[in-house]
Amino acid sequence: KKLGLTEDDLKPKFECEKCSDVGFIGSTMCDCYKKRRNEELIKASGFDASKLPTLSEYKTDEILNASQKTALEKIKDKLLSWANKYPNIQKNVIMISGQTGVGKTFLVKSLAGEMFKKNANVCFVSSLEMNEMFLKYHTTFDSNKQAQIAPLIESEILFVDDLGTETILNNVTLNYLYLILSERDRFNRPTIFTSNLLADGLLSKYGERIYSRLFNKRTSFCVNLSGEDLRLK
Repeated sequence: KKLGLTEDDLKPKFECEKCSDVGFIGSTMCDCYKKRRNEELIKASGFDASKLPTLSEYKTDEILNASQKTALEKIKDKLLSWANKYPNIQKNVIMISGQTGVGKTFLVKSLAGEMFKKNANVCFVSSLEMNEMFLKYHTTFDSNKQAQIAPLIESEILFVDDLGTETILNNVTLNYLYLILSERDRFNRPTIFTSNLLADGLLSKYGERIYSRLFNKRTSFCVNLSGEDLRLK
C-alpha cells in the first residue's frame, strides 16, 4: 500500500487470459497456441503468414479472358463456401488440376490464408518437400522417426502444391503418400492438392489405391482449370 500497489498489480499479466499462457485449456489446444503453431508451420513452408492472401480478398479484375475469369470466380466461391462451413464439411480432399500458370497455387494459397485467419492448423508443402520428408522418415531409425512426417499427418489442414512433379522413389513415395491419405481420412483432416496432371495422369503415376483416395466421390471434389498462363500476362 505504501508503494501505491493494488492486489491486481501483484497478479501475473498473461498475453492470453483464456489459458494463462499455458497453451492448453484442460486437454484442448488454446486458440493462442494454434495461432503461434500455425505461424511456425507456415514459416517452415517458406511463407510469411501475415502476407498470405485470402479468398475474401481474391480478385480477378485483371484477367481478360472471360471464360477463364468466370471459371476462377466459380471455384473461388466454392472454396470460400467450403471454408465458411469448416469444420462441418463433407469433402475432405480437394484436387485442383490444370496446366502451368492458370492460377492453381494462388487459389490454394488464398484458401490457406483464409483458414489461417480462422486459426486452423495449416501446413503448406510442395510435393518435392513432401517427398524429401518421406525419404527422411524412411531412412530414420531413432526416436525422431515419427517427427519427420508428423506435420503431414497431424496438421489440421494439409496443402500439397504441384503433386506429380516429384520423383517416384521405390518403396517410399507411393507407400507413404498412401499412408498420409489414409491417416488423414481416418481423422477427417482435409488435404488440398494442386497438380499439372489430370485424372488419367495421376492414375498412371500413382496407381489405383492412391487414385481412389484422391477421387472418391463421397469425400472429394475435383476441379480442372484451363486457360492462358496468367504469369505471362
